[in-house]
Amino acid sequence: MSKKDNQLIIVIDEEIENYSQQIVEEMTQDLVQVISQYMEVNASEVKIAFESRDNQSIMVASIPVLTVQRS
Repeated sequence: MSKKDNQLIIVIDEEIENYSQQIVEEMTQDLVQVISQYMEVNASEVKIAFESRDNQSIMVASIPVLTVQRS
């Protein structure tokens, strides 16, 4: 699997400009909190980017995984 295939892409059905920096930071914290329930992540290295693809606004989250918790 290529690195590009190993992504979580969230499609946002709104204009990106409508999101304040505070909202983006809160969404980032929420994503890290949820993902941290299943794997250890490097929260200080999380990067969020917004792009337009195929006439849609998308949010791309880069969340470095340190270890995956096994049940």
